Order: sequence, then C-alpha cells, then structure tokens
Amino acid sequence: MASCSSALSELLSWANAEACALEALRLVHDAPSYSAIPPLLSNALICLGFASLCFLLQTVTGNYSHVDRIWSITPVIYAWNYLLVGLSRGLALDARIAVVVGIITLWGLRLTYNFYRRGGYSWTGEDYRWEFVRGVVPNPVLWHIFSFAFIALYQNILLCLLTCPLHTVFGAWADGSWAFSAWDVVLAATLLGLVFVEATADQQQWNFQEAKSWAMIKSGRPLAQLPAPYNLGFCTTGLFAYSRHPNFFAEISIWWVVYSFSLVPSGQHNWTFLGAFLLLLLFQGSTRLTEYLTTRKYPKYARYQKLVSMLLPMATPVADLHQKID
Repeated sequence: MASCSSALSELLSWANAEACALEALRLVHDAPSYSAIPPLLSNALICLGFASLCFLLQTVTGNYSHVDRIWSITPVIYAWNYLLVGLSRGLALDARIAVVVGIITLWGLRLTYNFYRRGGYSWTGEDYRWEFVRGVVPNPVLWHIFSFAFIALYQNILLCLLTCPLHTVFGAWADGSWAFSAWDVVLAATLLGLVFVEATADQQQWNFQEAKSWAMIKSGRPLAQLPAPYNLGFCTTGLFAYSRHPNFFAEISIWWVVYSFSLVPSGQHNWTFLGAFLLLLLFQGSTRLTEYLTTRKYPKYARYQKLVSMLLPMATPVADLHQKID
C-alpha cells in the first residue's frame, strides 16, 4: 500500500481512513519537534481537542453555546499554526501567508469583541436557538448523540476546515514556488472590505437594538408604540435595507475569498473549498431557523422577508421600506 504521507496533504478519503490514521500517528510519534508535524495534521489534533472539550463542557453544564464562544478564536489559532510552523522551520516570512493570517486575526478579534459585548462569554449565556432545537429532539439519548456529532464535533471540524486553504498557501511558501502577486493584492483588498462590511452590519444591528431598548425603557411604552424604525422590532435600515442578513453574507464570502488565496499558487480548484462550502450550507439552515423564530416574535417580519433578499444584497433598496412593512 502506498504511503499516506502525501495523502495527508489532501482530503482524507474513507477508503484510506485507517491507513491515514496510522500514518498520522506515526508522523506525530516520530516527529523530533512540534514544527516537524505537518500543520494540517497538528491543526486536526488541536481541533479534536477543542471538540472533546466542548462536548465535555456542554454535557456537564447543559449549556450548548461553548462552540459559539470559540467560533471566532479557533480559526485564528489554526491560521497562526501554519505561520509559526513555517517560521520555526527557518522559512523567510512570506507576504501571502502573512497577509491572510493577519486579516483572519483581524476578523477574529472584531468578531470576538462583538460576541463579548452581546454577553456571549457569560458562563450562563446560551444562544436562544438551542432551546428550540432541544424541543425538536426531546429524546435524551438522541440529543446527546446530536450534541456530540453536530454541536461539538462537526462544528469544530468546520472551523478547522475554514483555514485549510492555508495548507496550499503554506505549501507554496515552503516550495518558494509562487511569489506574492497582483491577484493577492486584489484578494486581500476584497477580504478586508468584507471584514469591514461585516463589522458595519454588526454595528448597525447593535446600534438599533441599543436604541430600541433605551427608547422602551425611557418612554415606558410597548414596542408597537415606539417611533419608527424601532416599532418594528428588527432593523431594516442601513445595510439591512439591502439584505436581511448582510453580516451573514459577509461572513460566508470571507471564507470563499480565503479559499481563493489557495488558487493563486495552484491555479486549480482543490479540496480546501470544503470549509467555505459547508459554512454556506450551515448558514442556509441556521438563517432559516433564525427567521422562523423572528417571525414568531415579530409577525411583520414576514413582510420584510417578501421585500428584501435573505443573504445576497440587492442592487438597490426598496423605496419606503418601513412604510411597506408597517
């Protein structure tokens, strides 16, 4: 049987799963130092550690938002692992990988701050959607299977896969096969732009919710009696006039651009698209669940759904949007 050393640099196939697992163990065992372990493999091991920790915590605490708490942190760790392994091997700093890791770090810092200010790192805080999902899966045995397989394991694997395009970038860095190019500049500018769009959307959402809450407290009036646009209960201004979830659109797009960096040195599509693709599928489901719950809370949201695109921004906003919804 052919060695799986090369297979570790490609997506592991089910046919070679056992051989690859054995080869991975051999590589870890025989590695004279941490930097000698392929970063793709060391990231996979770190990922399994995070998945195990999340499953343990959510089982012990009954809180299922532990993956949410590391969502913006683990991709930064995986990205830096590629960079630090290369530097520890004596490679000269490469512009491409430095730019990508730097922007991913910026993305992570901003998203972590946004999650923090919303109370996401409160030990008892939990995403309201998990309560609904628990009601859909009332059987405790099935719930624990779901808790392990999807919440802890799958989501952590997804977070690791998002940074796998850096595996190709790392390979080009190690080989010295492709210098930083004009395409890298275009992709870097696009990536920064998307991080800015996501930050703007999150800030607009934050400003709206803060103003709405303050208006209700100050006036003592119920939601329906607040002035526009707060009386709807949900944001329809700014970027939210073009897309119902502009921050989700930006988040999905960010990882497709990260994948595009792997195309510059290889010139070919490769398996590392998988993270961005699975994230797209995840958002298709989670966004629909979010909107289902939002419509139950704010019935007028159904009118907003008919007028504004869910994810892909429209070219022009709807005229008199608030009046048409209200």
